[in-house]
Amino acid sequence: MYSLFAYSLTLGGPPAMWWIIIVGCGQFLVALVFGEVVSQYPMADGIYPWARRLWGRRYAWTVSWVYVWAVIVAIAEFGSDFVASLLGITLSREVGLAAAVALLVLAFACNFSGTRILAWVAAVGLAAELTGVGALGLYLLIFKRANSFAVFFDAMGAGGAKPYAITFLGAALSGLFLFYGFEACGDIVEEVDNPTRRIPER
Repeated sequence: MYSLFAYSLTLGGPPAMWWIIIVGCGQFLVALVFGEVVSQYPMADGIYPWARRLWGRRYAWTVSWVYVWAVIVAIAEFGSDFVASLLGITLSREVGLAAAVALLVLAFACNFSGTRILAWVAAVGLAAELTGVGALGLYLLIFKRANSFAVFFDAMGAGGAKPYAITFLGAALSGLFLFYGFEACGDIVEEVDNPTRRIPER
């Protein structure tokens, strides 16, 4: 979602932010469905076991295969940009490839290091995200805001002469990527004590 933020603003202007609200409401309904499913079938599993039990082995394999490649492509496509910016390196094809490979190797090492390190990485990542997105975002919005809230309704000429509805739909990726993350609840159940009882409660 963070990687597509600039894309959405460039394509659809500030009103593209409303996709996050629209999809967030739909995501809440999806969360209710997930809550009902896990309350009826309290299993401590991730993507493949859930999909296999609900739809069959072929579907489960396909979903898992697509998910793995989605993660790899996301890291290779967007992670290298962040690494280059963090290290102050000019991004090029070679630098992007090297950063992507390094990130994949790091992720591979973390996944094979055991659940204790994965739990620590997840905790640090959550704390960093809450601090960066929550605290810093609110600080900038309240104390360092350069525009009025009316800017969220100003397309600023995005889309040119075409109807803005078409441009707004083109900027939908910023909201659609909010759907990413639900499977994380199943992916990290191994970090939860007595998951068959506690995961459905959450």
